[in-house]
Amino acid sequence: MFDPVVVSSGQTFERLSVQVCHDLGFTPTLHGNSPPDLTTVIPNLAIKSTIQNWCDSSGTKRPPAPDYSSLEEIIREKMKFSSPPASSLSKSMHSSEESVIVNASAAPSASPLTPLPLSTRPACYSSTSSSSNSMAESETLNLNENPNSTREENEIMEKLASLDVHDQEQGVISLRKITRTKEETRVSLCTPRLLSALRTLFVSRYFSVQTNAIASLVNLSLEKANKVKIVRSGFVPLLIDVLKGGCDEAQEHAAGALFSLALEDDNKMAIGVLGALQPLMHMLRAESERARHDSSLALYHLSLIQSNRVKLVKLGAVSMLLSMVKSG
Repeated sequence: MFDPVVVSSGQTFERLSVQVCHDLGFTPTLHGNSPPDLTTVIPNLAIKSTIQNWCDSSGTKRPPAPDYSSLEEIIREKMKFSSPPASSLSKSMHSSEESVIVNASAAPSASPLTPLPLSTRPACYSSTSSSSNSMAESETLNLNENPNSTREENEIMEKLASLDVHDQEQGVISLRKITRTKEETRVSLCTPRLLSALRTLFVSRYFSVQTNAIASLVNLSLEKANKVKIVRSGFVPLLIDVLKGGCDEAQEHAAGALFSLALEDDNKMAIGVLGALQPLMHMLRAESERARHDSSLALYHLSLIQSNRVKLVKLGAVSMLLSMVKSG
């Protein structure tokens, strides 16, 4: 592939192929009759580098840029069928490595590893709310009220969208409390506009706002129905940024969120491709026991697919884990 990108649902495609599909309003059907989510594209630098390095080492010419009209012709041909089978389109759009990984992860029984009966909830889940009360301005959220929203969601959204940091803080604390004590509300509150509001608050300069926003996401991620939705909403890069430079408590919750999201098979490859493995490995040396606990479980579940196992070995995970075992 000339310019591989990862889409929201975790597969890797040629960028121009995604663009043509967008232009034609077409979503291809992959193996297993599952449609990919093409709403977001992220450059897959790992695959691009691998392709280029292999071409250079083998004396093969690097892949040329694809032709728009040629791709359009192929895709229009596929649009004639209501349920198109796996074809030359999917072959041209997928990298061979990632295609195999998607198929393997879709069938847990085919994996050479059987998940251990480990904890299914992050250690940070039971932590208490932060008590910081910072006050300042924040970014404005242009989020209109949805007529189908619940009163509870609208009340929280009003605070999250406020310019007043105190209101934002009260909003995320309220959301964190509700989603911790009322399990039935986790699915109903995991809406696109609420997730969009949380994304904005993840980068808040104020400790309490950021920490409680991440903790709220941990609570929302406990429900299976929310896990894929959260990853597709673009939270993984934000959680990685927190692992790299957030305060201790925020890092604990970020590690917990990645662990919770990694329990879902459909998320495993996307989390690895987006770069979470190395920051999670770094957190194994954190002072916080919660951060170490949730990071190790996140890495365990992410290692259940081949692509992440290869990356972990290349990142030096084996020597690091052996060192940890020997040190007790």
